[in-house]
Amino acid sequence: MTTPGRTRKDWLAIAHVALLFLPYAAVPLGASSNLPLWVLTGALLILTRHRQLRHGWLLFVLFLAPLASAFALQWATPPPLQGVVTWFLYLSGIPAAMVIARQTPLPQIRKTLQLTIGVTSAYAIVQYLLLGQGVVLRWLVQPTLQGFANIASLDDIVISVYQQRAFGWFPEPSFLAGTVILAALALFFVEAQEDVATKWTTRVIVLASVAAILAKSGTVLVGLPVLGWILLSRVKTKGGRLLGIFAVIPLVVWQVARLFEERTGSGEFSWAERAASITTLLDLQSATFGGLLFGIGRGQSTVFYEQTRVAVTAGTGTIDGVYGIFSRVVIEQGLILGWLPVIALVLVTLRSALRVTKPGLAVAAVGVWAFFSAVVLAYETTSMVWAFSGLVLGLGSLQARRPLTNGGVPGRRAEVDPRAGAAVLPDAHVVLRSRDGRRTRP
Repeated sequence: MTTPGRTRKDWLAIAHVALLFLPYAAVPLGASSNLPLWVLTGALLILTRHRQLRHGWLLFVLFLAPLASAFALQWATPPPLQGVVTWFLYLSGIPAAMVIARQTPLPQIRKTLQLTIGVTSAYAIVQYLLLGQGVVLRWLVQPTLQGFANIASLDDIVISVYQQRAFGWFPEPSFLAGTVILAALALFFVEAQEDVATKWTTRVIVLASVAAILAKSGTVLVGLPVLGWILLSRVKTKGGRLLGIFAVIPLVVWQVARLFEERTGSGEFSWAERAASITTLLDLQSATFGGLLFGIGRGQSTVFYEQTRVAVTAGTGTIDGVYGIFSRVVIEQGLILGWLPVIALVLVTLRSALRVTKPGLAVAAVGVWAFFSAVVLAYETTSMVWAFSGLVLGLGSLQARRPLTNGGVPGRRAEVDPRAGAAVLPDAHVVLRSRDGRRTRP
């Protein structure tokens, strides 16, 4: 049965969004990889709503690139086929989010994101508060799931006394912080498309910011200023905005400076290791003409580190893979099949974001997503890397339907009576929304 106003496909979309926040809801595949359940729900969404897909050329290039790279490298070291297959699976998060944005009522997407971000962030905050008491919450964490770090190897004393970082039900703190920040940005775009600014979204963005701060992740250095900017943009009165400027900006600057000092002054080598993991293999890749053009092969970057075929001198010297999903794509697939698809994805996502909200916020939000994907988030199962792009692409294609804009400003509707649209402009395509948020025709 379905409730009034919701179809079975709507419930499937809601389930998919909820699973995006549960990385351990997955099936092990072997070879240090797993199959998240959101891939399965995403596949069902794509199969049932494939006519709602847009940007087919971009999806074709993204899906084809690792396969073409593997074919080009047959003369050298053929990459394992499983790496190509897992790329297909994880990348499906983009078209799945695209069809959700185009077909699911926006209020349902908004409420689902509000609930999942709120619960995830609140749990991380409670977890951090209990760390001071020596209590470590590990709920929903499977320490032996392939593809994730083994949290069971760290006892409660190490986590609560030495690390003191919230990680929620994620494999590591940066995974948590990156997910809630990108999800908060996605929620902002949904409300920008709706032309609403609800109090619950403001509260959720604040919760996500606090959770990211307590994770003590470097993502805060980039993500927190943008979230603060979004909070200021939601204040409508001049007095409230002035108060927000004097309250939010100093708080953001203080938190960013405090975290930067804490991470750099405590012997933390993670950023040096991240940079070294990328630059070392980039140098190795560019050493040969074939490697420069077609990379070292999908899935081969981890193999290179496991076989100690590269020398790493930064930090602790225990790097076991490339930090950053997009950086790994560039290294493994080369200039033609790596750099170009990634750049195309970023530019097309940015163009869609500019259709939904103001240029400054659009550039900042997409910039945060691209930075996280390139140098921060190492797990390709980080669902929000794919879902954020797909959601923005879907929302942007909806915005492109509107031929009437308010002074040509992207994302702002014209003050026109829809019932008079056909009389004034016979060729105009008018999009209406019913109370449940569904798009209808007059």
